[in-house]
Amino acid sequence: MDSPQRAFIAQLARDATQFASVAPRLQRGLGNVVAGVVDQLSTSPLDFVYQLLQNADDKEYEDGVVPEMGFIIKPTVAGGYVHAWDNGVPLSNEQVEALVTFRSTKRDDNATIGEKGIGWHSVFRVSHAPHVYSGGFSFKLGGGGLESMLRPQWVEESDLPFQPRPGTNFFLPLRDLDDATLRDLDSLRERFSPSSLLFLRRLRRVCIEPERFAVELDGDVWVVRAQSSKHKIEKVVQQVLLVRPPVASPPADVQARDAQIVFAFPLVPSGTQSLFAWLPVMASGLKFLVHADFVTTLSREALLADSWNAWLWRQLPQALVAAIEQLVASHEGPLYSTWLNLWPSSDLHVPELRVSISEAESALRERTVVGTSKGLRMPTSCVLAGQEEKAILPDTELALIDRFYPLCDAAVVLKRLGAETFGPDLLRTYVKDQSLSLLRRYKSEARLLDRILKYLMRHEASDVACLPVSTPAGPRLQSPGSQLIAKTGEEVRKFAEMGLPVVLSAVSSSSRAWLEGLGLRRSTPEAVLETILSSEECGSDISKSVLQLLYLYTVWEELSSASRSRLSSELLVWSETVGGDAIRAPIQSTHVRDPCLMRLFNGSLAVDSSPLSSISPPFSVRFLSSAYDDLEAGAVEKLGAWATVRLEERVVEVPSGNRGHTLIDQWVEIDKLPATASGYKFRYWDFPEDVCKFIDAEDAPTKIAFLEIVASHWDAYEPCRKLCLQHGWRSKRQCPHGSTSCEECSSTKSQRWDLPPFLQKLRAMQVPTTLGSERRHWRRLDATILLPPRESARLGGLQLPLPVLAADINHATFLRACGVATEVSADILLRGLLQLKQCRPSDELLRHVQAFYSLLEHVTSDEAFQLTADWPILACDPCPRELERRALEGSQHGEVREQQEALHNEIQTNLRWFALRDVRWDGTPRAVAGHFALLSQQRTADARRVYTQFVADILRVPDVGATDLVDVLDQLARRCPLNS
Repeated sequence: MDSPQRAFIAQLARDATQFASVAPRLQRGLGNVVAGVVDQLSTSPLDFVYQLLQNADDKEYEDGVVPEMGFIIKPTVAGGYVHAWDNGVPLSNEQVEALVTFRSTKRDDNATIGEKGIGWHSVFRVSHAPHVYSGGFSFKLGGGGLESMLRPQWVEESDLPFQPRPGTNFFLPLRDLDDATLRDLDSLRERFSPSSLLFLRRLRRVCIEPERFAVELDGDVWVVRAQSSKHKIEKVVQQVLLVRPPVASPPADVQARDAQIVFAFPLVPSGTQSLFAWLPVMASGLKFLVHADFVTTLSREALLADSWNAWLWRQLPQALVAAIEQLVASHEGPLYSTWLNLWPSSDLHVPELRVSISEAESALRERTVVGTSKGLRMPTSCVLAGQEEKAILPDTELALIDRFYPLCDAAVVLKRLGAETFGPDLLRTYVKDQSLSLLRRYKSEARLLDRILKYLMRHEASDVACLPVSTPAGPRLQSPGSQLIAKTGEEVRKFAEMGLPVVLSAVSSSSRAWLEGLGLRRSTPEAVLETILSSEECGSDISKSVLQLLYLYTVWEELSSASRSRLSSELLVWSETVGGDAIRAPIQSTHVRDPCLMRLFNGSLAVDSSPLSSISPPFSVRFLSSAYDDLEAGAVEKLGAWATVRLEERVVEVPSGNRGHTLIDQWVEIDKLPATASGYKFRYWDFPEDVCKFIDAEDAPTKIAFLEIVASHWDAYEPCRKLCLQHGWRSKRQCPHGSTSCEECSSTKSQRWDLPPFLQKLRAMQVPTTLGSERRHWRRLDATILLPPRESARLGGLQLPLPVLAADINHATFLRACGVATEVSADILLRGLLQLKQCRPSDELLRHVQAFYSLLEHVTSDEAFQLTADWPILACDPCPRELERRALEGSQHGEVREQQEALHNEIQTNLRWFALRDVRWDGTPRAVAGHFALLSQQRTADARRVYTQFVADILRVPDVGATDLVDVLDQLARRCPLNS
């Protein structure tokens, strides 16, 4: 009885015969197609070996079995054969059918390599009748045409032309092959790459008798071994470190395969390697192996240009960088420092690889992946040097400037990664950074300095780019420039601590002159200041900045006025904004850390936590850093810092044709404007805009505090009451250099500006007054009054209805500049009387009127005011003559007290306001009963009587001075006699 396998083969043969009989023409056409496909499977007849390896790797294997495949190759001129076998699970019916019918059982299976279903048929290029023996199957196929390839023929085991091995066997009787193919078959053992086993999923051994190749994992290293059955000697062919970086997730629109990219780094460089897609595909030009599940052509000799391969290429740079980081993760790793020897040192012929390597190099420049004696460092901090150069500057010294010699000598690769080349620039950097340290340890490091000197002089003798200077403390190297020539070692120490470039010159004057000829400066205060201002690094360290300020303060008197001005405007110091940000700013734009100022602006630097308002403070206010607290406040003020609210310089350029500009009008009021100027540049001082907005929005205590601070430091503002003009010349005849705009020949003038913008803003500021606490009672500062203490005392606590400034400021110059009235004048009294005139007459109103007229006599001069006819007078109309006469005569018609009360009531009822033009004075006042006084004939035509001291006494108004109101009115009559 036939076995199931034999019956299955018979069924496949009948199907093939039926197909041939039904469609003979189609069979012939398909035969041509199949023959063409088989020819395209490879350009080399020997690639069937890799196809068989691929099929063996896709098979299943029993547990405990080491997957292996073997080959016996016997090529001869008359024919010969190839016998291949594997120890996997025998072929199933489905797999046998796939071998016969060109159908793949592995399509869309990511666990297998093959997918097209025709790779096995590449054996027809070398064999005319391949035999298959596996798990009860024993058949052969013909290579004469499509029908013979599709129709299997059963072969009895006793009739097999070979001795089967356990597992699956393929016996390939060879065709008549050309000599070249025969030689290739004969040398297959030598040509086979054992690294082909590295990326296969299952297969671990390949035997090409009499050689056997195996791949084994030894720790983290994959070892490829070869053993000869003839000599029984096993040798290591290759050792590689397999690295599997993290896998990226493929996009949803790309057909997903295995996304893992694997790198195999040989422990010993062994030439260029191949690009793998499980098995070798093509030469890559790299010194390490790259594997990914690329989609290959039918021949497996090239990659398709599809979306999946494109996505894999994009992942390659990132994966390669991650692989390098894994290689250097451990200091004891076999490729910790030598992986650079495996990096490509020249361009690659595969465009995609060339791009990937370039992108990976860009990323590696910023990664700590280069091994040095001090650990891992970035390539950009490494220095390429030969042994002679390393002897000049040892690695221990190089590390002081954050530079390192790499342990690997791959100079070309390191240079591409951004490594620096040893040279004069490096030595200049080293000496500049370590100069003070070298001077201190000169005796122990004399040989080091000597080597540096000799190298620089040998390489830069022509342009003296780096200057060796002999000094009592040892040699010093720097590029000639703006260095200071110190006289003593103490000056070297002092200037070096200040962060200034300084050299210690030779004692002789000739050496000093030579250094000055190279551009160096003597250590005068002016030169030190110039060095500080011209160096970008000076002052960047706050501790050094403090030392610089201290030095400049001590030499302040030795600086010229121009240098002092430059110092204030250009010297950068560390400051903190009200918001708390630390910045460097010119010293003239900063404030000292005065508690009053800090409370005023109430920022994060405020000394108390009670907010003055909800409005954000101005951020142009900058307080000096607390690091300067050890300096005297007077020192930083002297250098230009503000102890009060600072002003900032404004520059306005006006074309020569714009003659209507306000600044031009301001200048023309005092001086002539140069008509030949090419343009005008005006400079003046003003408060910062955000400070003005902040103060305007604040409450009364803040405004008063602001005025008190400004008043207490008014001497700092007085020099800023000026307008400066700078201009060039419009005509070349005016300039000796023949230029229409020459800064060197520009003219600068200044004039006093009585009301500069900052003072105008002060005058226009709304400030609180004694009229009331509400904002409606606030007045412009130049509309307020601040009575002197003597005049305030005369009032006896009486609050006059005048806009008296609600602040205690005793600075007459400041008050006069702001337009605040500090002396009693007629116009002030008139304003007050006119306000009182709006009120209804009463006892209290009488007291205020008496107080106003008592102050009138203290007007400083007769010319201080002009008495006019509309001055308001408070009087009785009509005058109670009879009651007054009886009171003066002491009549017995009633008690005096009753008379006075009656008179008081009468006067209270008949008080009226009159203008001065309606009254007349005739005669002088006379005294009655020692303390009463009257003005004789002080009546108008209609018998109205002016207000007298007698009336004041009756109303119990206290005396306000030695001279009573009657005397005042009499003086008024003499100053401005009026007709009746």
